[in-house]
Formats: sequence, C-alpha cells, structure tokens
Amino acid sequence: MKIHIVAGILIGYFNAAWSMVFVAALLWGVFFCAFMLRSYKGRKEQYMDKLKSLGKEKQFGLALRHAYYVNEFVSATGISYLIGMVVYSVKSAM
Repeated sequence: MKIHIVAGILIGYFNAAWSMVFVAALLWGVFFCAFMLRSYKGRKEQYMDKLKSLGKEKQFGLALRHAYYVNEFVSATGISYLIGMVVYSVKSAM
C-alpha cells in the first residue's frame, strides 16, 4: 500500500537511530491495525470471503478474523520498516 511507503519515508527521515526506526515501524503497524479496525470493516469481510471461497477456514493457524489483522500488521510493519531503513541509510550517508 502507498500509505506504508509514505510512513516508511517519514519514519526513516525523522528518526535518529536504527532502533527508533524499528520502534516507529512497530508503532505504525499497531496504529494502522487500530485504524483498520475502526474504518474498513468491508475490507475485512472481503478478505474473509475470498479465503472462504478458496476453502480455507484458518490461515496462519488462526481464525480468519484474527489472521486478517496479523496480515495487515505484518504488511504495515514490514513495508514501513524496509522503506524506513533505506531512507535512514541514505540520510546517514549524506
């Protein structure tokens, strides 16, 4: 998602240590999941319906409802952390 790339750029630019890039990416993942919980209920239903049509009752060993948030958290944290690391290393090299 584009929002994770923007978050990663901001995380990498405004943090002064590698550890803070990691912490900020984790916080972004938590914030994004909380936002998704409140705002995009239709997207969760679409995700669950897609997996049910494929015959899956569980993903990652979890109920589909929980697997959706695990997937969103890992995506948000991973993408923002990777982009944040690249931006932070470019910023440090200058």
